Amino acid sequence: MSFTICLVVVTLMCLMAWLAANYFESKFKETISVQQSTLVSSMATEIDNKLDTVHRTLIEQTLLVTPEIATNSGKAQAFLDQQLGLQSIFDNHIFLFTPEGKILAESPYVPDRHSLDFSSREYIQKTLSTAKPYISAPYVSSQEHHHPSIMCTVPLLDKDGKVVVIMAGGLDLMKDNFLGKLSETHIGQTGYLYIYNTDRTIIMHPDRNRILQQDVPYGVNKLFDNAASDNFEGTADTINSRGLPVLATFYRIHLTDWILAANYPTAEAYGPLERAKQYFLIAVLASITVLLVCIHFTVRYLTTPLLRFTRHVEQISLKEGCDRFIDIHSVDEIGALSQAFNNMVVELDKKADLLEQSEQLYRTVVDFASDLAFWHNPEGKMLYISPNCERITGYSDLEFYNDSKLLGQIIHPDDCSIWHNLAYNSWRAGRLDEVIKLRIITKSGEVRWVNHIGRYVFDKKGKFMGLRGSLSDITERQQAENRLLYFSMHDSLTSLYNRAKFEATVKQFSSREYAPVGMMICDIDGLKLINDTFGHDRGDALLIAASSTIQSAFRQQDIISRIGGDEFAVLLPNTPMSVLEKAAQRLKDLINQYNQEHDYPLHLSISVGYAVSENGTGLNELFKEADNNMYREKLHASQSNRSDIVKALMNTMQARDFITEGHAERLQDLVASIATEIGLSTNKLDDLRLLAKFHDIGKVGIPDAILLKPGPLTAEEYLRMQSHSEIGRRIAQSVPDLLPIADLVLKHHEWWNGTGYPLGLSGDGIPLECRILAIVDAYDAMTNDRPYRVAMPHEKAINEIQQCAGTQFDPSLVAVFHRITKARQQAATTLE
Repeated sequence: MSFTICLVVVTLMCLMAWLAANYFESKFKETISVQQSTLVSSMATEIDNKLDTVHRTLIEQTLLVTPEIATNSGKAQAFLDQQLGLQSIFDNHIFLFTPEGKILAESPYVPDRHSLDFSSREYIQKTLSTAKPYISAPYVSSQEHHHPSIMCTVPLLDKDGKVVVIMAGGLDLMKDNFLGKLSETHIGQTGYLYIYNTDRTIIMHPDRNRILQQDVPYGVNKLFDNAASDNFEGTADTINSRGLPVLATFYRIHLTDWILAANYPTAEAYGPLERAKQYFLIAVLASITVLLVCIHFTVRYLTTPLLRFTRHVEQISLKEGCDRFIDIHSVDEIGALSQAFNNMVVELDKKADLLEQSEQLYRTVVDFASDLAFWHNPEGKMLYISPNCERITGYSDLEFYNDSKLLGQIIHPDDCSIWHNLAYNSWRAGRLDEVIKLRIITKSGEVRWVNHIGRYVFDKKGKFMGLRGSLSDITERQQAENRLLYFSMHDSLTSLYNRAKFEATVKQFSSREYAPVGMMICDIDGLKLINDTFGHDRGDALLIAASSTIQSAFRQQDIISRIGGDEFAVLLPNTPMSVLEKAAQRLKDLINQYNQEHDYPLHLSISVGYAVSENGTGLNELFKEADNNMYREKLHASQSNRSDIVKALMNTMQARDFITEGHAERLQDLVASIATEIGLSTNKLDDLRLLAKFHDIGKVGIPDAILLKPGPLTAEEYLRMQSHSEIGRRIAQSVPDLLPIADLVLKHHEWWNGTGYPLGLSGDGIPLECRILAIVDAYDAMTNDRPYRVAMPHEKAINEIQQCAGTQFDPSLVAVFHRITKARQQAATTLE
C-alpha cells in the first residue's frame, strides 16, 4: 500500500509539475513572440513612413522643375545643386533624366556622366510606362563604389500627360541612412534584422555580402517562403537558411514589395527558460523526496492493524468457532471494521441454512439469464419467471404469476400439438431434455419463433419440486434462414428464380399433368460490350430492365429464371405452341416499346428461342432445342445488331463529345492526303479512313463530368480519360467491321518520344497510321473551337506541330503535313 500511495503521489506531482512547466514555457514563448512581433511591426511601419516622407519630399521638389530646367542641362545642374535638402536625404546622388532615360543632370556633379543612357534600368522603364512615382528594386549602382542601391523616381508630366523629365534620388544601401542603419540593429545579443522582396532578393542584411543575393533556396525556410509568396505576417519558430533555429518575424513594407524580417536565435531567446526549467526540476525532485519519506512512515503506522486484519481474513477458511472472530481494540476505522466483521460472521451463520432453499432459484437465473426463464411447481403455479418475459412475450411477470395457464395460451395454435406432445412424452419418459422450435403469439399479436428447453427440479432428498425451463427468442435467426432459403432459389440482381430453381422446376414439370410444357430461352445481345464500355453498373441496369420486360410478357404461373450471366429461361406449364408464339410476339413488342422510351446504352436487344414438349417429358432435350433456336435467331440478326450498336455508339459519342460538324470528314481528307503523299497502300488507306472516324469511340465510356469539364482535369480524372483508348479497342474487337483497327485505336495517343499512353511506345514502334492520325487530329483540334478554348490561326497551329516534332509527332510526317497544308493554303490564296 505504501508503494502504491507513493506511486500515486509521485505521479500526480510529476503531472502537475509537467503541466505547470509547460504552461510557463508556453507563456514565456508567447511573451517573447509578442514583443518581437510588436518591435518588427513598428519598425516596418516606421520604414513605410520614412519611405513615404522621402518620396513625398522628392515629389514636392519635382513640382519646382520648370520647362526651361527640364530642357536645359546647365539650368538643370544648377537646380539640382541647390537641392541641399534632397542631397542630405539621397546619399547616392539626385538626378534629372530625359524621357529617353539619359542623365540631364546629376548632383553632386560627376564628370563624364552627362548624357549616359540609363533607359535599360527598371526604374526608368517602370516610371515611363506608368507615368507615376516609383521606388525601385535594389540594383548595383553605376558609380565607382558599385554599392547596392535603390532609386526613388518622380515623373514630371506636361498638360497632355506625357513625361517631360524624371527626377530621381538614390539611396546607398551600404551607407548610414535609415535603411543602412537596420543592419546595425540587434535583437538581444545575436538577433538581427534584414529586408528582402517578394522575388527573394536580399535588400538589407548585416552580412553585406548577402545583399542583392537570392541565396535562400525554396523549402529550406518555410516561413521565409510563405512571407514571400502567401503574404504571411507574424512570428513563429523556424530554421533559417543557414540551419540555425530562430524565432522569426515577418512584416510587409506596404509602399514596396519588401518584407522586413527578424531572426532571433532560439538558443538566446529561450535561454532563460531552459535555466528556469532546470531549477524547477531540482525543486520538484527535492519536494518529492521529502514527501515520500513522510508518506512511508505515516502509512506504516496506519496500516499495521490493517495488515493484521487482512491476514486474519485470508486464513478465515481454516478457522472454526470462536477462532473466526478477530480481537482488535481501537477507536479508529480499523476497530469499527473488526467489530463489523465479527457481526458479519454471526449473520452468515444465521443465513447459511437459507441458501439451500434459494439455490434452485438462483441457478435458474444464472442458467438462463439471457432467455425467458421460468419455474413452476408440480401443481402448475408459476414460482418464478424472469423479468425479460415482457420483452419477448409482451406480458409482464405479474400477469404470468396471476394466470398459471398463460404460458400455454401464448403458444401458436398450429404448434399447440407440439407443446402438448412434448409434455406428455416427457412425463412418460421421466425426463425432459428435448429442444423444440415453435411459435408464440405476443400480447401485441406479433408471431415470434422460440426454442424451448426444460429440466425437472428435485431437492437433495429427491423430492420433485417442479419444472424449470427457458424460451430463447430465435426470430431473427429464423428470418435469416428464410432469407437464405430465398436467395438459394433467387437471383440477387434481378430477384428472378436462379438456375437451381430452374433445374428443380424442370424435374417437377417432367410429368404429364403439366403437359404440354413450353420453354423459352432469352439471351441479351451485346451485354459484354456494354459492360466493357460503360461498366458493370450499366450492364446490371440493362439486366434489370431485361428481367422486368420479360416478366411483363408472361403469366404469373410461368417460371422465369436467370440461368446465366445474360441468359434467361422461361418454363410455361400447360402451354401449347400457339400460346407460346403469342408470348414471344408479346415480348418483342414490349422490347420495341422499351427501346422507344430509352436511349442507348439502355437499348434492349434480346435473342429468343422456344420449343414445346407435347407430353411433358424429355425437358432436357427441350432445353437444347429452344437454346439452338435462340442461337439461330442470334446468328441471323447478329450483323444488324452489330451495326445498330456501332451506330448508337457513334451517335452517343457525337452527342456527348465536343466533336464539331465535319470533324470526321476533315480528318479523313487530311489523313488521305498524307497517305497518298507517302504512297500508302489502298488497304492501309481504308484502315486509316476508318481510324479517323472511330479513333475516339472509347469516349462513350467516359463520364460526362470528365469529358465535358471546362477546366483542367485532376490526376485521377486524367487517368480515367486516358482509359478511352483501351475502351475503344474493346469496342472495336467486339464489332467485326472495326476489328482491323482495334490495335490502332489502342495506340493512337502514343508519342514519338515514348511519353504517350497507354503502352509508352516510341519511334517506329508506333503504327504508321497512328502517327499520321496524331498530327491531323492535333491540327484539327487546334484550328476548331472547343468548349474550353477558341480556334487558333492556321500558322500558329502549324508552328505548334513543328515545335512538337521529335517529341509528340514523327518529324518526317510533320514535314510532309507541312508541305500539304502549305500547298493547300497557296491554292486557296490563288482562288481568292
